[in-house]
Formats: sequence, C-alpha cells, structure tokens
Amino acid sequence: MKKTIIILLLMLTSANIFSQQYDATAEDWKQHRNEITIGAGPLALNPYYLVTWIIDVAGAIGHNNYKSMNSMLYGNYSFNYHYQTLQWLKVGFKATYEGRGNDYYEYLDKDKKIVSDVKYSHMSVHWISLMGSVQFTYYNKGLWKLYSGADLGVLAYFSQEKYYTGEKAGTTEMRGQTTKNDKNIPVFLPAFDITPFGFTVGKQVYGMAELNIGLDSFFKVGIGTRF
Repeated sequence: MKKTIIILLLMLTSANIFSQQYDATAEDWKQHRNEITIGAGPLALNPYYLVTWIIDVAGAIGHNNYKSMNSMLYGNYSFNYHYQTLQWLKVGFKATYEGRGNDYYEYLDKDKKIVSDVKYSHMSVHWISLMGSVQFTYYNKGLWKLYSGADLGVLAYFSQEKYYTGEKAGTTEMRGQTTKNDKNIPVFLPAFDITPFGFTVGKQVYGMAELNIGLDSFFKVGIGTRF
C-alpha cells in the first residue's frame, strides 16, 4: 500500500512539473490551429427520439400479429473539425451518427404467446447530422483545456424494415430470407447540440471527454490531433 501511495505521489508530481513546462502563452494557440477529433458514446439526449419511440410503441400495440422485442443500440459516433480563430474561440463543423434496431416477433395463438425464434421483421433507424460548430475555451493551461460549445445544422432521419417469411421465419433455416425491404425517404429536420462542459488533455495528440444535450452523445470520449 505504501509503495502504491509513493508511486501515485511521484506520478502527480511529474504531471505537475510537465504541465508547468507547457503553460499556454499568448502565441501558443497560433502554432497548431487545426483540430480533428473522433468521439463515441452510448446515445444522445435527442428530443426526436421520444417522438419515434412513441410511434414504435403505438405501432406495436396497435398491430394484432406482432410485438416489438429485442431493441438494440448501435452507439453514437462523431467527427469534429475546428479551427482556432482566436485564443478563446474555435469554429468548424461536426458530423454525428446514431442508430438503433428493433426485432418484431409474431404472435402464435389467440393468447398472443410468443415463440422467440419466429421473427416477423427487423427495423433499423438511423440519424445522421451535419452541423456548424463553435467552441469557447475558458481555461487553457498546460496540457488541459476546458471549453463549452454549440452546434446547429441539419439532421437526416431514415429507417429500413426487413420482412421475414415462411412458417419457420427467423429460424436458422430461413433467417435472412425476406419478402421485401422498405426504405423510407429520409426526413430532414433541424439539428442542434449544446456542450455545457468538455475538456482535452494533451498537446498535439490529446484525449477528450464531453457532456452534450442534442444530437451528440450525452457522454462522449475520444481522441484528437492538432496541426
């Protein structure tokens, strides 16, 4: 235990010395003004999701032959580019993707009992956004930067449903056979995101974490580079 405490103290001391050596100066921000960041997280706090979720639930309840089962989240992913225009201001763009899937299973009898290997269809839903982005840096010292941000742009929402057929639909013998594939025409909606808090650790290559409200993941981590 003592050895562990000593090692932690040495690491903290080394990090403090290293940070002091890289204190930001008035000209430091001009050296690497371009930033590219790739991030990922579980899901977004997106108000549009609530609407589509209500539609999905209503459709499943209102249909007498199938029920929604086995929801899957594909994750939320983002690509950011920013240019440091001022010591405290970055402008650029952000692209995000998030998806989810639902399997629908058939009822087999009047009591609406479900046999899990009889699949009626699979619905996949996709959200893709492209937004202009600004970030406001309010702490820049050493390896650490703290910032907030706001993004505004356009969102494309579309879904695809894959229907299964046959008495053994969904089993190993029939899986993948379909009657048709429905592709909805994309619906375009306003896209937005607010970053109340974010930070980066590092210089030319850095790690990052953010909290978001909107199209980006509510909790995102990633890696980036400055050049």
